[in-house]
Amino acid sequence: GVPGTGKTATAMEVLRSAKRRMNSGDLPAFTLVALNGLRLASPAHLYTELHEALTGERLVPSAALEKLEQRFRGTSGTGKGRKRRRSHDSDDEDDDEDDDDEEEMEEEMEAEEGEHDDGGARRKGKAKAQKKNQTNRKKERSVLLIVDELDVLVTRSQSVLYNLFEWPHSTGAAQPLRVVGIANTMDLPERLMPRVASRIGACRLNFTPYSQEQLQEIVRARLAGSECFGKVALEYAARKVAAVSGDARRALELCRRAVEVAAARAGNDARAVTINDVDGAVKELFASPQMAALRRASPLERRALGMLSALQASSGLAEAPVNLMHAGMGAMGGAPASSAAAASTSKSGNMHPEAQRRCLRRLSAQRLVVCSAGCTADAGMASLNVSANDLQRVQKTGSNRGLAL
Repeated sequence: GVPGTGKTATAMEVLRSAKRRMNSGDLPAFTLVALNGLRLASPAHLYTELHEALTGERLVPSAALEKLEQRFRGTSGTGKGRKRRRSHDSDDEDDDEDDDDEEEMEEEMEAEEGEHDDGGARRKGKAKAQKKNQTNRKKERSVLLIVDELDVLVTRSQSVLYNLFEWPHSTGAAQPLRVVGIANTMDLPERLMPRVASRIGACRLNFTPYSQEQLQEIVRARLAGSECFGKVALEYAARKVAAVSGDARRALELCRRAVEVAAARAGNDARAVTINDVDGAVKELFASPQMAALRRASPLERRALGMLSALQASSGLAEAPVNLMHAGMGAMGGAPASSAAAASTSKSGNMHPEAQRRCLRRLSAQRLVVCSAGCTADAGMASLNVSANDLQRVQKTGSNRGLAL
């Protein structure tokens, strides 16, 4: 579903309920791991983060993948599979297996001695065996993996996604794996390779944009009985957001700004937010600031916006890698339109790295571009915070011609 439709919030609430049921004994025990694709250095680092969450050991992606293959593909059984695991596992895992073998031998010896001993010794051996079975069941509890921003893991080979959805189908794994993916792209399964899409199956839940009635309920729940918003003003705000995006976060942001407008208008005498206050907030949040910033944008900034828009349109994703945006800016054609632009461009026609960093910082500060958590000028993901139609209108009416779409 598109951003702001409650995907992550719904998944987290379901997980909180599942953990309560697990603690009360209504559900089998499981290990929860939650990862966000935007916080990964690269798609392959999902292996590193997952392995570290399960074992506490941080490895490079290739080594972490090998460990996860052993855990989730069932290569830790008897015979050749067991030998492969012993040849690749860490010393700690080998020690664990040796300890298990020693315990098994001790139990067998005790059981044999118990045959000639009294009933107390037999009961003692049985109790130890039950305790070991409980420990093994705890070790083999299933892993529930939540991957938010799944779109970011799409690569040319799609190997990360293939492994991610192949592991749950493996039989005889040391630990069963269950995966829940959260994506902003509505048709992501259709964009994947057949070998990946076939492993996702039909377990798919679409989150549509909120209606104005649903947005009203969400805002009322956040207000928690407060009378600061009149019924008509709240309905007006919900209709405005529903007509644009149906984004619950944008609705809450609009209502928060409307309260600030009402407070600035009437000070402490303000009793409730009016339609005029909401209308003023709408003009601030949806219209004038971004359009004014677009008109003031330099040719280099417009070129960056155009490249980011083109990347999003070609991939169908809500975000695009910053490094690809920078790489494509020098190849979009057209000479710099000003001396400042020319000074920021090398002899080869590519932008200097420092100029790229300054450009991204300015666009982010003006809220024309939204950068992901941990994003820098050299790595991370960014998304356009204005519509393609607005960009085209500014291109046609503005005096600068640095924008290419």
